[in-house]
Amino acid sequence: MAIIGPEAYGAVSGGVVISGNAKGGDFASYRLAFGQGMNPGAWTQIGGDHGDQVDNNPLEFWDTAGLPDGLYSLQLTVVDHNQSLRQSTIQVTVDNKPPTIKLTYPPDGEKYEAPKDEWIVFNADVSDNFGIDRVEFFMDVFTNPFSVRYVAPYNDKLTFIYENPDTKKQEFRSQVLGTRTAWAVVYDKAGNKAESNKVRVTVTYKKPQ
Repeated sequence: MAIIGPEAYGAVSGGVVISGNAKGGDFASYRLAFGQGMNPGAWTQIGGDHGDQVDNNPLEFWDTAGLPDGLYSLQLTVVDHNQSLRQSTIQVTVDNKPPTIKLTYPPDGEKYEAPKDEWIVFNADVSDNFGIDRVEFFMDVFTNPFSVRYVAPYNDKLTFIYENPDTKKQEFRSQVLGTRTAWAVVYDKAGNKAESNKVRVTVTYKKPQ
């Protein structure tokens, strides 16, 4: 018997599916409970008692909304027919506060002229009360993020002058031509996210003589 999800010392937010094993022995029922801190002075049961054995599947649904952020213990208790108890406990961090993010570069309205300028540098200032998972950088001309950063510093550059691997010549990434909107999105370890301010950049192209 064990709790296998969420992972021990992981971060969670909102509604959490608790999964694991509750089976074997002289099984009669199981229940789940949570308490604040490493060694809780009190436990709150999650849902009711369950009479079916579970093997690597959901055990219970835990709604963390409204709980103070911080460290919690999750405890799985299996009750045998003779009323003896088997218990497994893990710790997780409840984090329902979203991170913050500000796109600090480039300045709104910045202009670039290719091929004299070869790229745009993007920088995001982010913070969170427990930990950042990743920062994704977007531009309206692309469907997906053009960059994803998992470690600080959270910056990267969008190169619009590149070497064509076939011709070995420098070429211009024409889809960035014109005035474009860029922004970034940050995710914390619990899955909370926030979107940055949006900036406009203008890219023109001057054909070399």
